[in-house]
Amino acid sequence: LADTVKAALGKGALLSVEKEESMPYRAAYAMLIVSTIALTSAFMFASLGILPALIVIFVTFFYQFLQVYFLNFVGFVMPSGFLNAHAFLKPIWPHAPEPRTMEWTVATDFVVMPAANSPGAGWGFPFFTMTMSHGMAGFTGTSARNVYKVVLFAAVLTPLLALVAFIWGDYTFGSTRLPGYGFTWSRTDRFTPEWAETNPSRSVWWPQALAGFIVAFVLNYMHTRFIWFPFEPVGFLLAVEWGSQLAGLWQPALMAWVLKTVTIRVGGSRTYESFGRPVAAGFIVGYALMAVVGAVIGVIRFFFPF
Repeated sequence: LADTVKAALGKGALLSVEKEESMPYRAAYAMLIVSTIALTSAFMFASLGILPALIVIFVTFFYQFLQVYFLNFVGFVMPSGFLNAHAFLKPIWPHAPEPRTMEWTVATDFVVMPAANSPGAGWGFPFFTMTMSHGMAGFTGTSARNVYKVVLFAAVLTPLLALVAFIWGDYTFGSTRLPGYGFTWSRTDRFTPEWAETNPSRSVWWPQALAGFIVAFVLNYMHTRFIWFPFEPVGFLLAVEWGSQLAGLWQPALMAWVLKTVTIRVGGSRTYESFGRPVAAGFIVGYALMAVVGAVIGVIRFFFPF
């Protein structure tokens, strides 16, 4: 980040590679500043004060930056702020105001669902598609500027088409008959005082947060200081983060570790490289193809039951 700021100011080591980026760093930072001002104004128009509006924007960058980093680092989306993003609003509202205000309601909803939740239920999805698209462009030698144009076009067009299609599907088939969502709950559950009061905790929560920070710091130090130390903070977060527990991520990780250990112990590293890794890669590719084919069949089956 420091190097990109230097490049935006016309100096630094990144000037030589700036021409390969989607846009100049100066233009990117100018767009970021203008967008932040526009979003802050929109939030204030929606009844937020300037401080809650800035907190919502900060929380968005905070969680989405971490989620993109961890997706590229371990291949799993984490962390989710679904059960802890309220902590950023606690300095303003330790408890829900009585009576409830529109400002508290809007801030509580925005800071959890769009800003900090998993990308599929928030604003973070463009972050992922952008990084994935540019990652693929790096492998194939595609121009980053051309990728940016396509992604920008899709980012503008997709919400409009999705909203029209969603309304059409509701009125044509009925909300409860649409696949993938049961419409058995409402987002109003996410900004009730009873629910918000428990996130991250109904009682004092900062000692636990401080303990987590210390654990991550110690693990990072031990992992970088001693080559034999097997644990590091990303793995710690992956183990305790509620999203990975909800997905049962420990199960495939444990199975992979057991299979890898047995393969190396029985057949050695050569067997692992010539047999184990290709089998694992084939399983992943097969599962991905199955998901794609299954999704296509699911769409066809919705309109033409069989």
